[in-house]
Amino acid sequence: MLLALVLGLTVRANARPPYRPPLYGFADATGRIVVEPIYTAVTWLFEGDWVAVSTGEKGGFINLRTGATTGLIFDRVLTDYQEGAVFTNGPEPVIVGGKWGYAEQDGKLLIQPQFDEARRFSPDGVAIVALGDRQGIVDRAGRLVMLETKWTRIFNFRNGLAPAQIDGKYGV
Repeated sequence: MLLALVLGLTVRANARPPYRPPLYGFADATGRIVVEPIYTAVTWLFEGDWVAVSTGEKGGFINLRTGATTGLIFDRVLTDYQEGAVFTNGPEPVIVGGKWGYAEQDGKLLIQPQFDEARRFSPDGVAIVALGDRQGIVDRAGRLVMLETKWTRIFNFRNGLAPAQIDGKYGV
């Protein structure tokens, strides 16, 4: 009996509280909370009114100016934007049921989930997508403009051109 009690104290002495990831929200310049800190991931670098948010299980979009939201209805949204504003160039890539598609500001799917990978739309009105080992280009109407097996990688469009890689060689 004494041994069990000592072991019980040892276990408790080494116990730690469970890890809780930080939660994020948004505040304005006065410090007033605009969006409560309930999200595990948010758009850090953003321009414009919209941001992407995620709880880890579901994701969605919030308009910081109007409070409009899609709700947390997607399996995943991109929160790691490096440049540009959410929804600036058209619908945003989202995962539903394990496939990428594109959603509008009201949360409706403009392009049904069907891709294995999807990137944001460029100012030129096209986005790079992948089906299996094939990369291609989709327009805002969801039409595959190109889908090729020979491209190893297609990079983002700028001024109507996108660098591409084929067998270790690059070109535009």
